[in-house]
Amino acid sequence: MGNSFPLALLIAQSLAAPLAQARCSMPLSDGTTVAVMSPSRAAAWPETIPVSDDLADDLARESLLSWDAGVQPADVSHPVRRVGAPWSRALLVSLTAIAIMYVGLSVFRIYIRRYYLFLPDYVRWTLTPAASPRSGPAAALAATGPKHLFVIFVDHWEPDYDLDRARRWAQKYSSLAARHRDGGGRPPQHTWFYPGEQSAPEIMGLLRELTAAGLGEVELHFHHGNDTADTLTPKLRKAIAEFQQFGFLETVSGETRFAFVHG
Repeated sequence: MGNSFPLALLIAQSLAAPLAQARCSMPLSDGTTVAVMSPSRAAAWPETIPVSDDLADDLARESLLSWDAGVQPADVSHPVRRVGAPWSRALLVSLTAIAIMYVGLSVFRIYIRRYYLFLPDYVRWTLTPAASPRSGPAAALAATGPKHLFVIFVDHWEPDYDLDRARRWAQKYSSLAARHRDGGGRPPQHTWFYPGEQSAPEIMGLLRELTAAGLGEVELHFHHGNDTADTLTPKLRKAIAEFQQFGFLETVSGETRFAFVHG
C-alpha cells in the first residue's frame, strides 16, 4: 500500500482523537442532544498533524469508526436557534397575500369608479380642522350657546312601484316621527331619495303629503348604466321635470336645486 492512503487515515485519526476527548453532550428540552466543546478542550486541539507511514489499516479503521460524523462541535457562547413552526410561516404568507390583494382591489375600485376625481380633496378636507369664530358675538355664542347636532339620514327609498307598500311605510313613519321633537319642536326630517326612472304619480303624491306635513324632503336618485353625457342628460331632465310637478327639486323662488345619488 502506498503512502497516500495511510496518510489520509492518519489525518482522520489525529482529528478524531482530540474531538473524542473534547466532546460532551448537552440535552435540550425536546430530547435533542447537541455536542459542544469546552474552551479548555478546544485549546488542546492540535495545530499540526504528525505524519507517519507506519499506521496500520486496522488502527486507522478503528479510529474512523469512533468518529461520529453526524455530531459536530457547537459554539456554546450563543443560544441554540430554532426554526419556527411550519404553520406560523404559512399563516404569515397568507396574511401578507390577503393584504396585498386588498390593496390591489382597493386601487382597482378607485380607478374603475373614478374616485380619484374627488379623493384628494376629500382627504384634504377630512384632515383640515373646522374653522371657528375667534372674536365677536359669534365666538361668545359658540363658547356658551347651545350645540346643534345634525344626524344625516339618507334613504334610498325604492318602493318599486308598490303603492300599498309605500302607504304602509308612510303610516308607520308618521307615527314614529310624531313621538320625537328636537329643541325647536321640529319632528325628524327624513330625506327620500326617490329613483327618477320609477315614474309613479301616486307614490310621488304620497311623498308630497309627507313633505307637506313637515316630515322631510324628496331628492333625486337615479339608476343608470353605460350612459354618456348625451344619453344621460335627457333622462335626468325628464326625471327633474316630473319631480318638480310635485314641488320637489326646486326652491321657493323656482330655482332648480337638489341633492343627487347615483344608482
